[in-house]
Amino acid sequence: MISDVQHDTWHRLKNDQLANKYQDYCLIYPDHENTDNSHVDSGIAEQDYEGFLWIDSTWQQSQKMLRQSPWLNQLPKKTITGPASEYKLRRNQKDGGLSTLESMAYWLMNENQHEQAQELLQFFQTFQDTFLKVRLAGLLK
Repeated sequence: MISDVQHDTWHRLKNDQLANKYQDYCLIYPDHENTDNSHVDSGIAEQDYEGFLWIDSTWQQSQKMLRQSPWLNQLPKKTITGPASEYKLRRNQKDGGLSTLESMAYWLMNENQHEQAQELLQFFQTFQDTFLKVRLAGLLK
């Protein structure tokens, strides 16, 4: 399983600090210039990356982050593909876009960690079903 998970809060004024910290990472994000969905756009092998970086936000927010952070947009990108997204909690989802959790699960599958990926997807489905039932019952404010 994943042994070292870190998180940072993006801020447009922290670009230099974050650029230095994540310069040897591969960004898990659709590469719109690349039609091969499994391609890593870099001359080095995947195992040579220090790690992988996900942007956990709405699609609109992530696009803003890429525009305001040239270093982020210039990282090598790997696109994770899977079945159509099962994300049900927001409208206006990007066609072909996966939620952060789904992309992590399919990345785990690519890393031959199928059991962990299935557990994550099952949790995702249970969480959404529960959230929608609670919302429908009027229990959310």
